[in-house]
Amino acid sequence: MHKNIFNSLGLDLLVTPYRVTATGPGCGVIDVIPNATSRDEMGRAKINDLESFFVMKYGAVDTPEFQRARNNFVQSMAAYSLLCYIIQIKDRHNGNIMVDGRGCITHIDFGFLFDIGPGGVKFEPNSFKLSHEMVVLMGGKDSVGFRHFRELTVKAFLAARPYANTIVDTVGLMLAAEFPSFKGEGTLERLRLRFRLDLSEKKAAEFMMAVIDNACENKRSIVYDEFQRMTNGECFLAPPYAEPSELTPCSLSQASPMCARWAPSDSLSNDEVSATAQAAASEREREGGGETGLHRTRQASSP
Repeated sequence: MHKNIFNSLGLDLLVTPYRVTATGPGCGVIDVIPNATSRDEMGRAKINDLESFFVMKYGAVDTPEFQRARNNFVQSMAAYSLLCYIIQIKDRHNGNIMVDGRGCITHIDFGFLFDIGPGGVKFEPNSFKLSHEMVVLMGGKDSVGFRHFRELTVKAFLAARPYANTIVDTVGLMLAAEFPSFKGEGTLERLRLRFRLDLSEKKAAEFMMAVIDNACENKRSIVYDEFQRMTNGECFLAPPYAEPSELTPCSLSQASPMCARWAPSDSLSNDEVSATAQAAASEREREGGGETGLHRTRQASSP
């Protein structure tokens, strides 16, 4: 639906939909994303960061091929950033984030969204994942590429707002399915609130800028990546850029006064980190030490 909205308004946003076909209760077949590599697979191949991957695949930064791929990355990042915020897609570890042959980012595995997170704890930020290496690939925080990403994300948010009720009504059709991600009418109300229909277009644009600032190198995303690395062997951003403890989120106070409302929900506590680790460990134990949902998805997707 969001892709149709973007296309109808002529927005340069790239989304990669894929089909999921149910074959029975609790099972089905998932489309394979062709010619795509997960960020985790890059790490296992000793590729330290996204920019290095793009240089290896498309050539030097100043080549037309690299610039074209980076532009595709920016356009797809804007689209998926909005989707991750509106639908609250969680479990965004590096095995669930892929880059295809065009340079477009693609998210997979939507087992946790709306009102649930892995282990029953919504530990990741309320915004979306915007890591240090993603910003570097776009050219850095002061670059034309990053400004373009911010502008596209805001435009996508403003474009989606007139369709808020249609989107909410469509999601409402799934309440009867009793999926764990739906918590009754409250899920629909929280979904509607994320569109901020109470704000003017100018204020809504400022609000979305605050969401972007909140997402930028958010410490919750950094800790979640580190947790995945420790528990599942996920590969993520390694030196020389920065250690997780050295990265800090963008300053909320400097970005916009509207950012302040995000601070309480995104502050970390030792109890939350411990609860997330314990919940995830319990979930893995219940599954008999089995692999994560990502690997189950890949098995279902295999020919």
